[in-house]
Amino acid sequence: MDPEEIQSVIQWPIPISVKGIRGFLGLMGYYRKFIQNSGKIARPLTELTKKDGFQWNPNAQVAFKLLKQKLITALVLALPDFAQPFSIECDASAKLLAYQFNILYRPGLENKGVDALSRMYDTSEFGFLISYPIWEDKELIMEEVRTDAVLSKIITDLQKDYHCRPGFMYKNGILLYQG
Repeated sequence: MDPEEIQSVIQWPIPISVKGIRGFLGLMGYYRKFIQNSGKIARPLTELTKKDGFQWNPNAQVAFKLLKQKLITALVLALPDFAQPFSIECDASAKLLAYQFNILYRPGLENKGVDALSRMYDTSEFGFLISYPIWEDKELIMEEVRTDAVLSKIITDLQKDYHCRPGFMYKNGILLYQG
């Protein structure tokens, strides 16, 4: 944020109507990706925008002050040092808990994706993030499949005729089922 915007946020008056709340939430919405738990913090203010719901209260006051403080706090966005381990926090991580991710640095021409997204032309300063799932229990599951008589029969049948078991597929040594 530039100094004028910071001053505007500092001087932002306590909203006295739904329109005022929506204006503040609109500004805050632009910066929400930089504020951890912004949705949770803003919930008391969002509740005030419901029909006949505008009643300023202590929870709304706390949320308003906290969001103003977080909006004016300087954000430091920097490129990671790829020589050091680092972590990435992401709101979507709850959906990906079973996966591990590796961060790979790709110098030079291999770095075009990040270069295009950043609109910068010096690719030597950027890294490229690649994620892929790692199946931690693969060997255990594969052994259980091999020792199970029913599943072994399905695999044998599929190796002879891949259409014989609808919903099943045997690919790259892995028995898959779609259903």
